[in-house]
Amino acid sequence: MPSSDTADPPEPTTPALHPEGPLSPLDRFNAAPAGAAEEALLACCGSRRWARRVAARRPYPDLEALLRAADEASRRLTAADLDEALADEKRAVTADELRRAARSRLTHLAARRRRTPQMPDQFTSAL
Repeated sequence: MPSSDTADPPEPTTPALHPEGPLSPLDRFNAAPAGAAEEALLACCGSRRWARRVAARRPYPDLEALLRAADEASRRLTAADLDEALADEKRAVTADELRRAARSRLTHLAARRRRTPQMPDQFTSAL
């Protein structure tokens, strides 16, 4: 029986790696299961149809591609989708305002992650 001091040490808990280093938030988003990606997107826009459409177009090569897909998906929202997206809002919001808000939120989260890599990433914390 091996002694406890010769046993293999526990595996360290480190971020997932790819050839260039730790996975970026976008890489984690791209690799996440569809349901987890949709839930993360719902923090930006409360429309499930919008979240499904944006998640379905993964993988995204960069943030700009993700933002373009988010903009495109927001242009295709129906009145019912907008009602769902805005159910928790206090005032009426137009589709253009919703599109700008979702884009702003995604951009803000990506920029914050780049500035403070040790901080938990809100955008991918649900993944």
